[in-house]
Amino acid sequence: MLPIATQLIAFWLSAKAAGASFPPESLPSSRELRFNPEKLVVLVGKNVEMSCQLQSSLNFVWYHLARSSDTYKTVSLGATLVMNSAKLEDSGDYKCIAFNPNGNQSNLTTNVDLQVLEKISFLSVVAHPSDLFVFEGYTITLTCQATTWPPIITWSWYKSTEEGSSMVGLGKELSLYRVEESGVYYCRANSTVLTIIQDEYSGNKTIHIIPKPGIKMPFPEPAKAPKWWWQQERKKRTRQTATKMRSSYSSGTILSKDMRAAV
Repeated sequence: MLPIATQLIAFWLSAKAAGASFPPESLPSSRELRFNPEKLVVLVGKNVEMSCQLQSSLNFVWYHLARSSDTYKTVSLGATLVMNSAKLEDSGDYKCIAFNPNGNQSNLTTNVDLQVLEKISFLSVVAHPSDLFVFEGYTITLTCQATTWPPIITWSWYKSTEEGSSMVGLGKELSLYRVEESGVYYCRANSTVLTIIQDEYSGNKTIHIIPKPGIKMPFPEPAKAPKWWWQQERKKRTRQTATKMRSSYSSGTILSKDMRAAV
C-alpha cells in the first residue's frame, strides 16, 4: 500500500483536475454520515480508530481542528482514521467528508470530538518540612504529588488507623500541627471524564507530632505562631536554664568533682 501522503497527493491531483478545491472553502454542515459515539475520550498513548464508511464508491478525507487552532487541516485519506499512541495535541474536532469519484464534494459529513486525557502517574506524598518528627505548634504540610494528571481531578486525604481508613481532607495539600493528628496518611487522586475513570492511591507517610512541654501558647491556634516567637521562646528557656545553673552553683547545691570526692 502506498503511504498516506502519496495517496493524498494522487487524490488531490485527480480531484483538482475535476475542479474540486482542497481543503474545502466551507465544510458542509449536513449530518447524514453518523459516527457513534460523537464524543470520544481516550488516555495518552492509546490507539484510536474512527470510521465514516457509508458507500464503497465514495472517497473520504479526514480533517482535524485542533483546540488551539481555527483552521481545519487534512490528516488522512480513507473511510477509517487510525492514530497510534494518541497525544494531547491530537485532541479536537475531526470531520470526515465524502467526495464523489470525480472529486466533487458531496453533502455527506460527520463530526467526532476527540479528547485525549493525561494519565495520573507516579502519585506520591511529599512532606514539608521533610522531617517527619515535629513539635506541636510547628506545621507540617503534606502535598499530593503526581508527574502528570488530567485537568479534571479530585484530590483527597485519608488517615489509616487500626479500625480502618477515613477521609480527613480535600485538596492537594493537608496541614497538620496537633499531637492527636500524628499517624499514617495517604492521598487519592480521582478523575472521571465520560467513560474514562482513573483512581490512584499514593503510598503511606507516617507523621509524628510530639508534645512540647513547658511552653504555653499565646496563640489561639498553634499553626499561627510565627517563627520569631519560637526563636524568642528558645532563647528565653536557655536563659532560664543558665540562671538556674548559676544559682545552684552559688548556693552550693551543685558541687564540683573534687568537692564530691572530698565528701
